[in-house]
Amino acid sequence: MKMTHYANIAGYMTGGDVGTIDAVTHRLSERSPAEEALEVLTWRGVPNTQLLRDELARAESGLAPLYCVSNAELVNSFRARHNLYPVRRQPHEEFEHIGAAARRVYEQMQHDRAEYQRYGVSLRPFRDGLACWHEQRAFYDSPEWDTRRTLMKAIAGYRCEKCKTCSGTLDVHHHDPIYSAGSRLFHRLFDVGRLRVLCRTCHEAFHARNVKHFYGFDSVNEEWTKKEERAYYRRLHWLHDELKECRFCFPERNLLTA
Repeated sequence: MKMTHYANIAGYMTGGDVGTIDAVTHRLSERSPAEEALEVLTWRGVPNTQLLRDELARAESGLAPLYCVSNAELVNSFRARHNLYPVRRQPHEEFEHIGAAARRVYEQMQHDRAEYQRYGVSLRPFRDGLACWHEQRAFYDSPEWDTRRTLMKAIAGYRCEKCKTCSGTLDVHHHDPIYSAGSRLFHRLFDVGRLRVLCRTCHEAFHARNVKHFYGFDSVNEEWTKKEERAYYRRLHWLHDELKECRFCFPERNLLTA
């Protein structure tokens, strides 16, 4: 069990570097295993932080890490607290015939087009698994996100990954949109490879230059300005509250589509 804890710590602190994981788990001798592991990790460029030393001390005591925990553990914890899980697919949906799939997509497009003509926006992004504003706020305030955010800052050595400064407030930026816990992509929000540590100045500068779409970020241009972005999201937020389809905000209702 101790070897598993050491391997988990080495894996998360190095982004899954197999060589480092092997070195940590095979170089343990009669000397303190935590000291051996710390020596290997720092030699491989991992910042020697208090969080790393504490995690290794827990592993040496046979205790599970507090921060180097799996995505699955964080995902399951958040979903259990909010009782929000992906919609279970029916057996016939797992191997859907291409003709049936095409008809389903066509019906979705027709529904979205009618919704857009009536309201000026469509809830399709939410139905495709993205989190609403209320769920996003709950996610950022959750202990699960705090666990991963704390780990990311330690991995970066408490420095901004862009300007390399270690002064001021550090934020952890998502490359991906914020998915709902009811989405099968929710685990991506805890993936260390999809996160980046930025100082507040660099983080705000990034969002000033880029517009957040539901499927990523685009540079600000004449077609899509920040003002238009805010107006669009206000309209979408209104429709979200009007139709009451959100499974996070209105758990008694289901989305129109999985």
